[in-house]
Amino acid sequence: MMRSAIQLISTNWPYWNRTEGADHFFVVPHDFGACFHYQEEKAIEHGILPLLQRATLVQTLGQQNHVCLNGGSITIPSYAPPQKMQAHQIPLDTSWSISVYFRGLFYNVNNDPEGGYYARGARAGVWENFKNNPLFDISTNHPTTYYEDMQRAVFCL
Repeated sequence: MMRSAIQLISTNWPYWNRTEGADHFFVVPHDFGACFHYQEEKAIEHGILPLLQRATLVQTLGQQNHVCLNGGSITIPSYAPPQKMQAHQIPLDTSWSISVYFRGLFYNVNNDPEGGYYARGARAGVWENFKNNPLFDISTNHPTTYYEDMQRAVFCL
């Protein structure tokens, strides 16, 4: 898919060819963005697509010295649709009643059931150490109050 996109760009607009993409930005917001794989082990194996080596990558992966993070990358927060946040906005004077909030997978049960490699073991560690801590509101369930809960949290993981 990326090769096709770059082929289209380089064919229709000669600017890519001038610097091999060094003066271009590519947004790669998914897991291990520039390596194009959601499993870290395979992403590391693939590395950054050679066609993107010189481009500035805009991505959500902020882990330093990672194979999938280009030296000149720009790290951005994950996207949350503003319309959804606005539709679920809570009053400004609502107290922060949740200390730490997280919804998502802690283990990749199909590929890493022990949780040692998925998210570098961090999610599994959070679950094992804090699942019974009343300050942590963590779960794999996505409630209908997801956006409201995030706004009431001091920290969102």
